[in-house]
Amino acid sequence: MSDNEPTEAHEAAADECIGLVVGHLERMTAIRVPAEMRAPTLLGYGWWLRVVRTADAVRTLRRSSFGHEAGALVRTALHHAAAICWLVNAPDEVLEAVRYEDERRKHSLAKGARDRGWDVGEDDFPKPEHKPAGMVYLSDFEKLCDDLQLRNLYIPYRVESGYFHPSAQSAEVYMEEEVDGAISLRTAARTSGVDLRGTAVSVGLATSAFSELIDSGDLRHVVDELAHRLDVEFSIPVLRG
Repeated sequence: MSDNEPTEAHEAAADECIGLVVGHLERMTAIRVPAEMRAPTLLGYGWWLRVVRTADAVRTLRRSSFGHEAGALVRTALHHAAAICWLVNAPDEVLEAVRYEDERRKHSLAKGARDRGWDVGEDDFPKPEHKPAGMVYLSDFEKLCDDLQLRNLYIPYRVESGYFHPSAQSAEVYMEEEVDGAISLRTAARTSGVDLRGTAVSVGLATSAFSELIDSGDLRHVVDELAHRLDVEFSIPVLRG
């Protein structure tokens, strides 16, 4: 047995697990929840869909030898997976923070456009007041992970962040050392690409959280299957404020 076989087996299992959730998602047609849960459910569904489809995009890119470039998408999946756990813990706090952030974004965008002479119509997007406490989790992913005891999500997030923004690290991954004054060019990254198993774990965590939010037995069965295949416990952490 070669040293690569266990890794290849783990990656294959992760690919299958992502596909399992994608298949379940494609068969879903409606969600029934109490009226008071409509707003958090819609938000949670959107975030869960973001995680699942992003993970599907990651595995698609990886199959086409763009595994390294898929790293920016892994960040998105990790961040949204943690956010759904926060939503399960404190739905009212999350909704308040998200609404505030949306109003602030629209105000900032409109103001910036007008300051640059753009015609953005007559819509007046007033600056929201009374910044809610939950905004700290939208602006500080590290604190969200710490308070949710999800440090294992923050570390890979930081790793991928080095390639997400223009930096020495984002360039060096495509560089070779000079030999006799000549630069050896690369057409692909030196790294092996993303850890697909980590991406599958973010899907499992997000699916577990969403199943709890909407109290879905069908989704829990999916989570159980993911937990078995990935050998991971997908219990939702309790927020420590």
